[in-house]
Amino acid sequence: MKAGSAETMVTPLYRALVATGRVKFEFFHRVDDLELSEDGSAVARVKGTVQAELSGREYDPLLPDGSWPDEPKMNLLRNPDVLRWEADETVARAFEDPSVDLPGARPFELDATGSGGDGSFDTIVLAIPIEAAKKTCKALARQSARWQEMFDAIGTTATQAAQLWFDKSATDLGWHSESTEPALLGAFDQP
Repeated sequence: MKAGSAETMVTPLYRALVATGRVKFEFFHRVDDLELSEDGSAVARVKGTVQAELSGREYDPLLPDGSWPDEPKMNLLRNPDVLRWEADETVARAFEDPSVDLPGARPFELDATGSGGDGSFDTIVLAIPIEAAKKTCKALARQSARWQEMFDAIGTTATQAAQLWFDKSATDLGWHSESTEPALLGAFDQP
């Protein structure tokens, strides 16, 4: 396999959205809460935390080959040495942990009406794992039985993956099959 799901699905989508010139990505912005309008029919406010400030105006997350790095491009952030020093684990993990606020973190607020201190929004794309949504979208679950049912019914499953690369063919390693198709091994539970 030459590319993973990030490179085959996320990168093309990211590039297409950036190319429109109408979509703005805010990297290092953690969403902490969504507030609904008074009638509960729409998201009125997004509250969160700016986890790190950029050293320049733009942050290009991709490596030259179009892949995603395993940690942020620290040279594009302000005070990268302080961020690394304060992170107990890898810096990437610190950005993923909602309980960690690195030095310089500050709150932000976006408002659908444009009266929020940090700007406004027209549309929100909620692209976060279900466990994170359960924490940030509590208002949606209170307002909508469908959201609550989804939160109650869908969970996450811890997974592990491994890729092994050999300098011998499958036949040389003992795989004997009439098929010319490569071997595919997997384990799963029947639904």
